[in-house]
Amino acid sequence: AVVSTQSTGGEQAPERPATSGGRLRKSASDTCVKRNFLAENARKAKATPARVNPMKVADQAQAKRGEEVRKSYQRGVVPEYLRERVEQWKTEEEEKVANMPDPT
Repeated sequence: AVVSTQSTGGEQAPERPATSGGRLRKSASDTCVKRNFLAENARKAKATPARVNPMKVADQAQAKRGEEVRKSYQRGVVPEYLRERVEQWKTEEEEKVANMPDPT
């Protein structure tokens, strides 16, 4: 391979020996395919699931529990502890009336 760097009239430059069998060495960046980092990052951003604030998750869980309590609440039914208390008041009132002295 004849490589001329300058042309001076009719003279040709002397032939230089080629390296590695006639091929020039390439750097690592020459052999790599050009990467489109913007497109890669956009694809990765779309594929990545969005992060959720843990406080929002906790609030949603608490709201869900509250909703379950509201759904399980039986409207119009007097709780057992209140019925027992009413019975206790009645028996106390009956005892109080029975133990009162005669007004005469």
